[in-house]
Amino acid sequence: MKKHGMAVILAVGALAVTACVKQVWTTTYASFDNDYSSSGTLLLTADSVLTVGFTEMSSNVGEHDGVFVANFDRDGQLQWETLIPGLQGHMSRLAGGRVLAVDQNGNSFLAWSNVGESRFQLFKVSAQGQLVASTEVPTVNLGYVDDVKVGPDGVVYVSSREGSRLHAFDNDGELLWDIAYDLPPAELPFYLHQFQVATLHVLSDGNLLLASGRYLKVISPEGSELVSLTPEALGLQRFTKASVQGGTVWTVGVDDVNEGSEGTLYGLSANLDSFSSTPIGFVNGRVFLSAGEQRVCMVLGPDYLQGRSENYEVEQYDLLGEWLVSTSVPVSNSGYWAMQGVRAATSGCYVAESFSVSGISSSGRVSFVSQSGKVADVVKVADATVDDFAVDGNYVYQVGITGEYDGSFTAVSLAKHQRY
Repeated sequence: MKKHGMAVILAVGALAVTACVKQVWTTTYASFDNDYSSSGTLLLTADSVLTVGFTEMSSNVGEHDGVFVANFDRDGQLQWETLIPGLQGHMSRLAGGRVLAVDQNGNSFLAWSNVGESRFQLFKVSAQGQLVASTEVPTVNLGYVDDVKVGPDGVVYVSSREGSRLHAFDNDGELLWDIAYDLPPAELPFYLHQFQVATLHVLSDGNLLLASGRYLKVISPEGSELVSLTPEALGLQRFTKASVQGGTVWTVGVDDVNEGSEGTLYGLSANLDSFSSTPIGFVNGRVFLSAGEQRVCMVLGPDYLQGRSENYEVEQYDLLGEWLVSTSVPVSNSGYWAMQGVRAATSGCYVAESFSVSGISSSGRVSFVSQSGKVADVVKVADATVDDFAVDGNYVYQVGITGEYDGSFTAVSLAKHQRY
C-alpha cells in the first residue's frame, strides 16, 4: 500500500466480496426468427430499460438484415420491440459511439451508420414503439455516428466523424441545421480507437458541449459556437473522453498519443475556463471517465487484452480535482478481455469488463470500487458479455451477447442486479 497525503493506493491481489448481490431478473431474447447481437447501447428512463441491437444474416462480419430497439419495464417484461429493416453493419458501434437517445415524452431517436456508406439515418420511434419518422443525411467519406442527444426543447443532436459534423433535428426528425468543422479525417492508429469518437453533452443551461479529441466546443441550440478550447491551448496534443456533471466539464489531456504520456485531469466551467488541473498516471490506451455528484471516477490501463494478464487502475477524485484513492485491479485472462466502462456512484465507482474465448464461452463482470478503494465483485455474468451497463441507486442493469461466436446461435442477454 502506498500513501500520498491522506489518500491511499491499494494494490488488489484478489477481488474480495464486500457486499451482498442478488440477481433480480434476467432475460434472453431473440425474435424475428433470427439471431441477435447487442450494439452495446443500454439506456434507462424513469420506468423503462431500452437497448439496441441487430439481427444476424450470416456469420460474415458486416452482414445484418435489420436493427431493433427493444423496450422493457423495470421488472424485465418486454413492452415493445421495433425492427427497422434494411440496415447493415454498425459503423458507429465499431468506432465506439452511442446510437440512441430518448426525449422527455419517451420517444426514441436512433442514429445508424451502415458500414462503408457515406450517410447516416435518423429514426424516430414513438413511446409506444411505432416507427414514425426517418431522415437520411449524406456525409463526407464514411458517415459513422459518434453520439446522439436530445435537448430540453426536444431538439435532437447528432455528431458524426469525430465531431467534424454536427447536425440538429426538430422532434419530427426534420433537419434544422448542419455544421461542418474543418477537421482532417483521423489516421492510424486512431482508426476505430476511442480517441477518434466525439461525445455530446447537454449542459444545465441548455447549451450543447461537443467533445472530441481535437477540441471542446460549446454550441447554442441555434447552432452558434459560443466558445472553443483546443488541447494546444493547454500545451497538449489531444483530449480524451469528457464527462459532465452539473455545471462542470471534466476531461483528460495527453501530450503524446502514439507513445503514451503522463496525462492531466482538467475541471472546466461551462464556459471552458479551467479551475483545476491534476496530473494523473501514464496514459497509453483508453481513458474511461465518469463524473458523479460526489466524485470523478477514472480507469487507466489497457482497454483490450488477448491471451495475457495485466492490471488496470481505478482512480477517484473529488469535485475540486483532488486525488482521493487509486486501486490496481488484476485481469487474469486466457482469451479476449475488454474494458467496457466506468460509472460514478455516491460511494464509489462501478467498472465493467467482458471476457470471451472465441467459439467457446463468454462472461462478464461489473465490480464496485468503494470510496476507500476496496473492490467487491458486484456482478459475475456467466455465459454473456457485458457490452453496456447502467446504475440506478443500488441496482445495476447490464446488456450483452450470449451464445457461441463460431456462427451458431447468439442472442441478447439483459439483466438487473441489486447490491445491498
